[in-house]
Amino acid sequence: MHVSERIVQTSHLNHGCRNEMIIHWTY
Repeated sequence: MHVSERIVQTSHLNHGCRNEMIIHWTY
């Protein structure tokens, strides 16, 4: 699993909406 996948779960717990955009281009 890539680090980005871990950020996805962390973002969902933290912000979610804001991090979702970041994860979009991070992937």
